[in-house]
Amino acid sequence: MRALATLVAAVIGLGVANFAFADDNDGDDAPRARPSAYPENLVKADGSRIRSGCLPGIMELAGKVVDAAPTKYGWIGKLILATHFLDRPSYSFEVGYGERVTYKFNFTRSCNLHDAGYEAQYYGRVDGGLTPSPLVYDQVFNQYVDYTNMSRDAIDQRFLADMRQECVTQLQAQLASETDQYRLGQLKRGAKEALSACQGNGRESNWPTWGAASLYEITQKYGDAFYRR
Repeated sequence: MRALATLVAAVIGLGVANFAFADDNDGDDAPRARPSAYPENLVKADGSRIRSGCLPGIMELAGKVVDAAPTKYGWIGKLILATHFLDRPSYSFEVGYGERVTYKFNFTRSCNLHDAGYEAQYYGRVDGGLTPSPLVYDQVFNQYVDYTNMSRDAIDQRFLADMRQECVTQLQAQLASETDQYRLGQLKRGAKEALSACQGNGRESNWPTWGAASLYEITQKYGDAFYRR
């Protein structure tokens, strides 16, 4: 993971210190992931799934998120913002000569992991039955996490670190997948701003966007109702 971050940093002119890392055990020595420990496969004692994406209880939170959104976009714009742009933000930048590039990100994996952390107890399906699973597999940092005795604040901090790392890896993937050299040059020119928006609070534009810090702040402020401890 550190090698990947170094590559992205070199491309967009940032230092590795700008990125959050849980640890460095994601190379050849990384643990073998058990699918039953993936957040999306964990269930509650009644067999219902834990994961719900980035806005659990979205109808309960939507009003609060709307109130927190910039007023200039109007009520309808803020509601759409609250229910759509939080977990899959995209950012568009002008890169010269009237041309624009767009960067798309997805925080769903980080959100599913955070959902598991907020549960008091969760189970994995093993051999047709439910088995208590204290370890949850973090697919962002490629490591197991034990949320058993973790405080709500620590869970939220990990959520922020996961999202910010998603910004790094997904930006790198977008750059790596571009085969047109002219288009790649355009993407590189806007990459530093895109990473800053993704890891921070989005950017002001003709349409509102949010970032990892935005989701973290909302979770800190309104997430207590979903913390099952």
